[in-house]
Amino acid sequence: MIVNDYGGAQSTLTPGTISHAQAVVDEIRAAGGEAEADGEMVGTGESARLIVEHALDAFGRVDILINNAGGSLIGEPDAFTDEEIEGVLRTNFIGPYMLLRRVWPLMRGQGFGRIVNVMSSAVLGAGHLGPYAAGKAGLLGLTHDAAFDGRPHNILVNGIFPTGASRLTETSHEDLARWYRTHFQPEKVSALIAYLSSEQLDFCGEVFNVGVGASRGWRSSTMTDCSIRRSPLKA
Repeated sequence: MIVNDYGGAQSTLTPGTISHAQAVVDEIRAAGGEAEADGEMVGTGESARLIVEHALDAFGRVDILINNAGGSLIGEPDAFTDEEIEGVLRTNFIGPYMLLRRVWPLMRGQGFGRIVNVMSSAVLGAGHLGPYAAGKAGLLGLTHDAAFDGRPHNILVNGIFPTGASRLTETSHEDLARWYRTHFQPEKVSALIAYLSSEQLDFCGEVFNVGVGASRGWRSSTMTDCSIRRSPLKA
């Protein structure tokens, strides 16, 4: 497993550190798994190429892609600089798209692939989250479209709207951050991601609201030909 985290600020304009990725790798290795840390900032085709090459050098193939990168700025539409807006869009949409297209020929060639795109219910509008909502909405469209293209190659593409404690929620008011830590532990989201990444998966093109150990599917009406079965994990 390649664990990618550039470790910088939400705006993507602040230089990061590989320490966050390395901390996750240390946990995986302590549990008996194999992992490598990667500190590339997602957001360009070149960074996607480097991340995928790292995976190939370390493990020889790519079977699963979890597009989990995200960052946000809070304010009205005119509150940010052009560079800040572009940075959020690169992290939330351009980066995931570049990674998906870099792994696609590898997965197509081997006849197997699982892609999970991590989005947000903010795509429906929440206020003061314009760049973030726009980026995740773009990823929602990509998820549905890639699901159609991937099915014939056994590349199954799905997405989630997660609610879980993270570095992003830690930037909230302390009471809210504590509430996330208490009730929305991230491991209660990762169980569904593991299922969506598994060989046993037999559907694509679905998006799940998931948190506190429960999940509910949300499907575009156009996806019925692709999403032929319902998940047993849905509440």
